[in-house]
Amino acid sequence: MDINRFQALIMDCALHPHIEKWTCPECIQKLDKAANLYRGDFLQGLFLPDSQPFEEWVLNKREQLHRQALETFHTLAVHNEDRGNYAQARDYAQRQLKLEPWQENAHQQIMRCFALEGNRSAALAQYELCRQLLETELGVDPE
Repeated sequence: MDINRFQALIMDCALHPHIEKWTCPECIQKLDKAANLYRGDFLQGLFLPDSQPFEEWVLNKREQLHRQALETFHTLAVHNEDRGNYAQARDYAQRQLKLEPWQENAHQQIMRCFALEGNRSAALAQYELCRQLLETELGVDPE
């Protein structure tokens, strides 16, 4: 992943004057490019023995990029759902779930998209998946 390009695209959107990123065509285009750059956790599997400062730096950078990717995927899902591009919205919500399966808002996005398409059974199946996952992983019920 080109992290410099990824972060520059996200920073451009953060500095761009608008009320909501998901309504700005210019920012959506940049976020889409950023989303295509994100391939997973930064330096996953790399370990340097006896290098605590490096490990701390990698962990912090990995978490920062992870959060930026989650926010990017969420924004793109909201944008696509708002425009009736339900399949694309679900794809971005699924990308959120690949990073954090317990993200209830991503499950809700998927359920909403299925419901808006008239696919009630798929929406209910997604709810059940969410319910089971939250119960197993966190011991809580969905909202």
